[in-house]
Amino acid sequence: MKRVRFAIVGLFCFALVGCVEGEITYTMNPDGATKIRMDIVTIAPPTFGGGPPGPMGKNPQDETIDDMLRKTLRSMLENPKVVAWKDVSAEFTPNGKFKFGGTAYVRQLPDYARQGGSPLLNPQFKLDRTPDGGMKLIRKEDSDQPGKPDPNKRKPKTPDEIKKLTDEQLDAEILHDLIDLQSAKGILIAMLTDCKMKTTFVLPGDVTAVVGFVKDGRKASYTVDGNKIIADVNKLLTEDRPTLRKFYRSATSPDVFKNRVLGESMNEGSITVAKPGEPLFDFDKEVKEAHAAYPDLRKKFGFGDELKLPTGEAFPKK
Repeated sequence: MKRVRFAIVGLFCFALVGCVEGEITYTMNPDGATKIRMDIVTIAPPTFGGGPPGPMGKNPQDETIDDMLRKTLRSMLENPKVVAWKDVSAEFTPNGKFKFGGTAYVRQLPDYARQGGSPLLNPQFKLDRTPDGGMKLIRKEDSDQPGKPDPNKRKPKTPDEIKKLTDEQLDAEILHDLIDLQSAKGILIAMLTDCKMKTTFVLPGDVTAVVGFVKDGRKASYTVDGNKIIADVNKLLTEDRPTLRKFYRSATSPDVFKNRVLGESMNEGSITVAKPGEPLFDFDKEVKEAHAAYPDLRKKFGFGDELKLPTGEAFPKK
């Protein structure tokens, strides 16, 4: 049972890139090819996703605002999992946030990843096929991936083990989790206040089942509200022991506390399309058009050859 400790890990990763506002729309073809439209406002950390600090050889203290914009934008665009970028816009708002718009093309959504990025900008899903030919997107987490267990982490108890504990033993288990949550509370408040992000999936067929999403025809969406998360955390910390014991003993999901704080779509969400239809867009045509517009994109932001815009081929090793 992963409960609060994993909720904190996920929220801390989210907090590392600060408050995020806006919308992301994933439009997916039956073969898994996807275009990702992003319209977001966030902060510009010193190393958003890697890349040199401004133009080669320029000291940080000599950077102009345009240099800083190129540095931040470059870290967004240089992603080898992306096949192409189109319709890119970027600017700093008057209060110093980074406003970004753009459409990314990826051959398979499960392959798309941004190193060090917010989970809100980088939802990890795997695409399964149902026995009758349907599509099912299933949320996946790093914690679910195979690997050696961390010997420094306390081994979580399963729901069955929890049900066998005495009240005294369960109270100790609960206290462990609440200590973890209290430790992260300050970071959560600082980074999640006023954060709001809507994520929408547009699928090639009517959505027939969802977990953690709101479905509407061919669309399935969820919204993460930072203020609500903070309120849920505060409420969780003030629950009395009888209420928490009941909640623990009735749990059937290994992520029950994480679901309570973040919502199922951030942890166990899934979308099913029983009868996928025709592609929603011509992937190859739009990618070709995007590549043809790369010279204009470079010119618009003052980039030279140092910007490695993706073409679907792996970037050369440094």
